[in-house]
Parts: sequence; structure tokens; C-alpha cells
Amino acid sequence: MKLPSLDTVPIPSRNPRGSRVSLGVMENLVLTLMDGRNSICDIGDACGLETEMAQRIFKRLYQLRVVDLPGFHDTASVPVATGPTAAAAAPTVPQATPSSPANTNDRREQLEETVGRFYAKLDQLNFYEVLRVPVDADRKTIRTAYFALSKQFHPDKAFGRDIEKTRSQMTRIFHVLTRAFETLSNAKQRQAYDASLHRTSTPAPTPAVPAASTAPAAPTAPARAAAVTRAQPNAVPMTSPTASGIVPRPPIGRPKVKPAPASKAPASPVPRTTPMPTPRRTSASPHAAIRNHQSMPSPRRSSMPPMPTLDETEIEARREQWKRERLQRSLAGLQPNARTAQTRSIEAMIAHARIALERFECDEALRTLETILAAHPNHPEAQKLMAHAMSRQSKSCAAEFIKEGRLLQTRGLMGEAMRQFEKALSVDHENPEARYFIASLLLELDQNLSRALALTREIISGTAPKAKYYALFGDLMIKENSLLRAAEAYQKALQMDPRNPDYKKRLKSLQRA
Repeated sequence: MKLPSLDTVPIPSRNPRGSRVSLGVMENLVLTLMDGRNSICDIGDACGLETEMAQRIFKRLYQLRVVDLPGFHDTASVPVATGPTAAAAAPTVPQATPSSPANTNDRREQLEETVGRFYAKLDQLNFYEVLRVPVDADRKTIRTAYFALSKQFHPDKAFGRDIEKTRSQMTRIFHVLTRAFETLSNAKQRQAYDASLHRTSTPAPTPAVPAASTAPAAPTAPARAAAVTRAQPNAVPMTSPTASGIVPRPPIGRPKVKPAPASKAPASPVPRTTPMPTPRRTSASPHAAIRNHQSMPSPRRSSMPPMPTLDETEIEARREQWKRERLQRSLAGLQPNARTAQTRSIEAMIAHARIALERFECDEALRTLETILAAHPNHPEAQKLMAHAMSRQSKSCAAEFIKEGRLLQTRGLMGEAMRQFEKALSVDHENPEARYFIASLLLELDQNLSRALALTREIISGTAPKAKYYALFGDLMIKENSLLRAAEAYQKALQMDPRNPDYKKRLKSLQRA
């Protein structure tokens, strides 16, 4: 079977027949990465496809006349039914019947229940559990699981004002799924993530239980009483401690027994021989004995002042202080060479935030930096990292919106694509790609050309303009009947990208005109 070469650069086909063909998910994905410069090998690597699979996909797109492959000729083509025979050849699709309100409510309740259950345990799952794949899953399995789950939890499935909460939950689930797919699809990021999982899953070493002491155990209360009785033959036997509910405290050291006359009190710490009145409620637990002992009148205890009571605010403040000190003590051991425990904890948290930013885990970095700024609001390095993390998070969100907009644009949903591009621009106001796609889509729809021209001028005057920005400016100048400025724009685009044949054709056509 003849396959196109890996060095072939696919270009969009100008045959209108390709717009009426139903394509799969991977075919739409490779179409979004096709810009007239990337080869089949480059696009396959970007999508995570094997070389032969990428060749097969582009061969099918060539047979469907969706793309053109320069230097590749294949007589076989996939027949596409058009005209009156299309209805007969197409599979029968059941007509949509208006569903009853009860069925709609059932589906909505089922969606809310599914999303709520998954959202409740989202923070407790790792990336493998989020995508529902084993730890040793390959990239193909991960990609298949991601596309299935992203279709199930896409925020566009939740529409209506009464399920805004479900839509926000689906938005966060979708972003977590995307981040899990991007991390596990990249070999380096996946290796680093597996290492972090291994560190967190390793249990902390438990302290060794000391061996049982070989020293003789302390004598119990009955044994001490028997010893005293043997030392004093005339003494009356001591009553059982369980009868009175009092557990006598063992004496310090070995008591010295001295003989004393009957009229005087014994000098040794012998318990009273008169039995104490039995309390009404007895318990074998030591806590009950302590309570009964505390309930008895004691002249020394009654003379003590009452203990001060704390209100709930002070209790909560002390609890928060204890948590803060515990966090600082736990983080102090990460850098033993630092000067103080407080400095060690802050430096460790800043290092953790930097590592999270390098791994593009903006949420983790933001949580760590918020903890630092809560204790030290004027920390300069934490403030700088916070601004960097927020800008990177906005850029990553804008990139996700642009990616979704390009997919919708390839499917012909121009209105939905325009909304995604507008979301990207609202999240990241300095994003040139969002401006470019909005301007190009306005030019394609022939709507609001003044705004398209203003957006194009903004991205051209930016710090790093690209060749496609000047080409778009040239197209807009042709619409404005300014051929000289259009030629200048195409010349700049050709200087930045001399291998692009489209720029040469446009410039030659303008020179002929």
C-alpha cells in the first residue's frame, strides 16, 4: 500500500467537496496543526501519533480531497455520495422528537448527579485516576480515555441558568482532564509526575517501639498495702481501692515504717483504715475513678481560685497559631542549612512554587504563594512569583480557548469559534494569537473589517510580529483597495518566511495588477 512520504508538507485542498465530508476527532486535530510549513512527521509528533498512523490519516484526507499532498498521487479515492443519491446512501438518522419536560428533568438530574459525584472526589485523585487509566498505560490509551471523558464532561453540555453550578464544576473538571492529558502525554513531564507520586505515596518511617523493660514492674496498691501490713502487725487491713473508687497515688521511693503509739497518727503514708462511703455510680475505668475523686470535698482545692475561661474567638486564634507553627516546623526540615526555621519554611515554599511553575502547575504554585503572602504580605519574591503565576495561568487558559476555537472553526461552527477566541482575549488581554484569529475570522466572514484592521495593527506593532500577521494585514489592505500597502505587507511577510509559496503568489498577483 502506497503511503505519502513523511517529508511531505500537506496543504488545504481548494476542492469544495471536502467541506461535506464527516471527519473523525484525530483527523480534525491534524487539520488544526496544518499550516503549510509542517510536514507529516512534524504533525504526527505534535499529536503523539506513530509515523505510519500519521501517513494513513493524511492518505485518507487526500482521498477525501480535504488536503493536497504535493508529489503524492493515488488513483484510489473514497467515494462521497452527493446529490440525490446522498440521501439514499447515508445512514438513516432518526428524527428528533420533542422530549417531555419529565425526560429533560431526568437527564438534567442525572447529569448533575454524575458531575457532582466526580467533582466531590476530584481533589483526591491523581492524573491516572482522573483519566481512569492504569499507571503503565501507553499514549494511545491515555489519548482515547481523554477524548471520551472530555466529551462527557464538556461544559457546553450544561446549558441553562438553573445549572450554573454544574457548568462551573464541569469547567474545572474539563481543565483538570486537559492538564492530566498534557502531563501524561509528555514523556519528561510524566516521568517527573511519577516521581512526585512515588514520593507522596511512600509512607513515613514509624518510630520504633521500645522493647519491654526488663526491670521489675511497680508494685500495685494491694501489694503495697500487704507490705505495710507485714511491717505493722497491729495495723488494720486496708480496704479495697475499688470499693471507694479512689486509686491511691504510689509513694515516691520506699516508705520507712516507724512504730508509733496508738494515740498518735502513724508517720508512714498508711491509708486510712476507716472505709470511705461508696459512691452511687461506680465504674471500672480510671476516668470514672478520677471524676469520683475530684467530686469529693477537699479544703486545699476549694481554696484555689477558679480557672479562667476562654471565649471561642481566642480558642480559634490559638488553634490557627498552632496550625501555623506546625506548618513551619514541618517545612523547616526541608532545608537544614538555612538560618532559622521561619526562613527555611519560606525558602522551601518558594522553591516548591518555582518547581510547580516549571511544571506548568499554576494552581499549585498559586496556592503555595497565597500561603506565603498570608503570613508575609510584603514579601518581594513571593509577590513577583505571584504575578508571574497569574500571567502564566491566564496564558494557559487563553491557549485552551484558542485550541477549542480552532477545532470549532474546522467544523464550520464560526459563531462558537468566535466566542472561544473572545474568551481567550478576555482572559489574556495581551495575547496576539487571539487577536489574529479574531481578525482572520472577521475577514473570512466579511464582518466588522474596521475592528479586524485595528486588531491586526496592534499585533503588528507588538514586540514579536510574525509573517502571518503581515499577510493578514495585506489581505485587509486589499479589502480597503490599498494595493501599495498590501504589497509592502506581503514583502515583509516574505522576508520573515521566504519558503512560503503563498506569499510569493499574492505578491506576484499584486505586481501584475
